[in-house]
Amino acid sequence: MASCKSNKAGKIAKADTDSVKAQQTVMVVQQPETDPAQDLHGSLAKKMLGSWAIDTTDGVTLIIDKKKFTYPDNDTSYSYKFIGDSVNINYGDFRESFKMELKGNDSLLMGNITNGTSVFVRVK
Repeated sequence: MASCKSNKAGKIAKADTDSVKAQQTVMVVQQPETDPAQDLHGSLAKKMLGSWAIDTTDGVTLIIDKKKFTYPDNDTSYSYKFIGDSVNINYGDFRESFKMELKGNDSLLMGNITNGTSVFVRVK
């Protein structure tokens, strides 16, 4: 440890450098930035990927892929972002959030206060 001596005027006159100096190494790890739409916030969102139908007799109502929600009946697609157990869909003029819940592997509940809850079944 270095010590300093001061003269009568209070100025530093000499530094004692006889002590051993320790060298420290700091490693900085940079984690890559992730886009929630790409990362999909874990297994719940990944399990929701696929084709879904409101009714098993009507065909595909909704397709969820890594980048968009597609409604085949209207031939429209919208970007989205998963946040925890919810999804925020960008409809262009507005955004809307829905709570998402899987029941088993083949039932998807999607709802909010405005629209209520819709139940989708997986189309294989």
